[in-house]
Amino acid sequence: MLFRHWDPNVLAAVLPILTPSQYSRFFGPAATLIMNAPDYGGLKRAVRPEPPVPFTPGLLAFDAEQIEQLKAAMVHSSRLRTARFLRSHVPPHFSGIDDRFVWGATLASEPSADELGIRTERGRTRWAYVMMMSDGKAAEAPEIRSYVTDGKDTPDNRVKALIGHAVDALRRDGFAAGSSR
Repeated sequence: MLFRHWDPNVLAAVLPILTPSQYSRFFGPAATLIMNAPDYGGLKRAVRPEPPVPFTPGLLAFDAEQIEQLKAAMVHSSRLRTARFLRSHVPPHFSGIDDRFVWGATLASEPSADELGIRTERGRTRWAYVMMMSDGKAAEAPEIRSYVTDGKDTPDNRVKALIGHAVDALRRDGFAAGSSR
């Protein structure tokens, strides 16, 4: 396994799935690793077990089960980032929005994102926002579904454009400035 660049969130997802031998091989002569992994609870400290577990020299490689565990951890991390985005972008006039609601909105947006072919984390976060703002109705609107999947661009980019069109229309019609038209 080769880590191309330092990403403490990736490392925080990888360390718990390592076998004792892999863990020892990863640490090598290091005794402690400290990292700030915001997607996994912030500041983390990993300590090499003493005495170190013997390991077989060679490349650090994952088996199929470890890959599945890593995928699950990464999906969860992505969902946490989406939920944080939603939480930080709740309009002031919304009431009763708590962490449980935001987490539910994050999860509820996923099936329609899958159906529409929205693949990137940014696209899925934007879609979760559209779904939250529309009380889940955007996925049922034929006009929105056909716009997102019309093939003129990727569904991810179409969601971004959809939000841009909505903002432009609100500004043009005076709603963004708080008028009550």
